[in-house]
Amino acid sequence: MVFHSYVRRIFSQVIPAYRGVPVFQNGFVRYTAAAARTDPSALEPVRPDDSSITPSREAVLRVSKDGVDFVEGAVSGSLVTELEDEMLPSAPHIDKNSFKNYIEIPNSGIRSLLSASSLRILTNCPIPFKEYVEGSPNAHHYPLSILPRKFSAKLGGDVMVTTYDVHEKDYNVENGRRVMLSVFPTLRTQPSEVLLQKLQGKNTLLVLFSGDPPYADAKNALEWHSAVEFDVHKHLILNYASPVGMWHFHKRYVTTLASSLVNRCNFSCIMRKLSAEETVAFHQYRRSFTSVLLLDRFGYIRWHAVGKPTLEARYLLKEAYDQLQSEC
Repeated sequence: MVFHSYVRRIFSQVIPAYRGVPVFQNGFVRYTAAAARTDPSALEPVRPDDSSITPSREAVLRVSKDGVDFVEGAVSGSLVTELEDEMLPSAPHIDKNSFKNYIEIPNSGIRSLLSASSLRILTNCPIPFKEYVEGSPNAHHYPLSILPRKFSAKLGGDVMVTTYDVHEKDYNVENGRRVMLSVFPTLRTQPSEVLLQKLQGKNTLLVLFSGDPPYADAKNALEWHSAVEFDVHKHLILNYASPVGMWHFHKRYVTTLASSLVNRCNFSCIMRKLSAEETVAFHQYRRSFTSVLLLDRFGYIRWHAVGKPTLEARYLLKEAYDQLQSEC
């Protein structure tokens, strides 16, 4: 009876608007305000597997020794669906006026000395590309949709990379995931191999960045690595050939960088300086920007972007990846 009096006092003085609302004592007993004025037999045990109790969301009070708390009841299936729909990210507004029928890139080599004008590429492609805004670090030059294979560049068969990984002794594999055993992993250097052969047979997202200061810390590349949340094979590539006479310092820089990356992502380094054609194909013509390449299983670059990730670029990348997956 002490409990009954306590509940009635709380209901009459603190929360009169909740008369008749289900009350749960310690999470296992349902008790109503009306029943509080009758007898203890109104207490009805609640079984954890009883799905008929509070089948939809309703106001619920939980009574404990510390007082009465307002909690939520169960949620009906229709309400769950409505809430999930509200939480799903909506497609961003695509400003199609900011897309052009070509990609404009800076001249390089001797051409840059002879002319200050830019070079236009992919002028015959039926799919438009995001225009570059001078001075903006945001993603640009990405196509509005996945590129047909006939308009896609293919990885060259002579681009060699050295891949770095964590030594097997420094981690265990549990449920298909690595569990690191050391804060400072032992670096393992794999033999150099052709990048095309390494990636062929699976859809891959390459994230390329230069080692030129102040972009040598892979910060922008890791932004893309984190921004891509769907399940795709991701690989970071350092585009930084060893300067003449600086091999020792180059090796030290690459191994130091690799040690900070290998426990977070796949990491390789291109072994030589890219040709002008390869630089354009890899969209590394502005070395201050990270470039992102979506490759199909044959090594064709079917989607790309240059610069920092944006909501629009991430959305179109996911759309392109879904289209690419449907081709397999």
